[in-house]
Amino acid sequence: MARSDEVGAVRDETLRVGVLALDGCLEFAVAGFVEVLAIADRLVAMAGGSRRFEVAVVAPRIGAETFTARRVAVDVALSAWRGDLLVCAPVIDPERTLASERDAIAWLAERPSARVASVCTGAFFLAEAGLLARRRATTNPLYARAFAARYPDVELELSRVIVDEGEIVTAGTVSAALSLALYVVERHAGVEIAARTAKAIAFDKNRETQSPYLVPAHRVEDGDELAVRAQRWIEAHHADHALSLERIAAALAVTPRTLQRRFLDATGETPMAYLRLVRLEAAKSLLESTRAPVDEIVARVGYVDARSFARLFRAHTELTPTQYRARFGLR
Repeated sequence: MARSDEVGAVRDETLRVGVLALDGCLEFAVAGFVEVLAIADRLVAMAGGSRRFEVAVVAPRIGAETFTARRVAVDVALSAWRGDLLVCAPVIDPERTLASERDAIAWLAERPSARVASVCTGAFFLAEAGLLARRRATTNPLYARAFAARYPDVELELSRVIVDEGEIVTAGTVSAALSLALYVVERHAGVEIAARTAKAIAFDKNRETQSPYLVPAHRVEDGDELAVRAQRWIEAHHADHALSLERIAAALAVTPRTLQRRFLDATGETPMAYLRLVRLEAAKSLLESTRAPVDEIVARVGYVDARSFARLFRAHTELTPTQYRARFGLR
């Protein structure tokens, strides 16, 4: 994709876009991306302009299936497609699709198109093809732990909706298919058409962060037995405002040093960092499901200083507790 200094530049030529739909793909992402570009083209035509996008759904085989076993309307086989931008649609089980679609991965590695992009777990395919090595990228936070373990040389920026590395662009969760489509429209058809397209679908094209939607991905269910016990104990006692590493270690009959080392090895974070995450998630849940005053929620999740909690909450979600409740709370 074009870099940010080209935002607003309108191109007269038609951009040939392919949406790669592998078996197990999410139909919403495929159809959503395609239809946003179609809406943009219609708006361009209504303004007297020429067609900006030529979009095709491509797949290794005609007759790809979504994860709900619905048939995808494939326009052209992957091996026959040639174009300017290939977008990898997300799948529900990337590990399974990676194992079954090795030919598609090999094709991606050769990069027949000048530019590539991904939505959600589509980033797995770009990384597997070696295209994200030593680059920044984003993906769905629910899959972040598996992604980081498989591709340690990729710098994940999970809070970002879009990460633009020039010829490679990645988008976050599945709804970011719409964000990526509007991003493409803005860079190829101009800011005005992108804004009108966003209004047509009632979608915020300027959404830059997915921090409010992040969920902890550090829960361990097996592996180090001490780390598992420590997580469960922290979850059960997080409301105790006097918790410390020493108290947690004493409850588990180990030294603080042993707990710190083994917990960090098993989860990638310290026990106290996990305690903060648990408290923040508990606060988010209460903000979503109750009308309790914020000060009361602060105390219920283990904090005594409401101002310090508000700073921590904003750093984690990019919203104040009041803003978070307004967006996700009871109506």
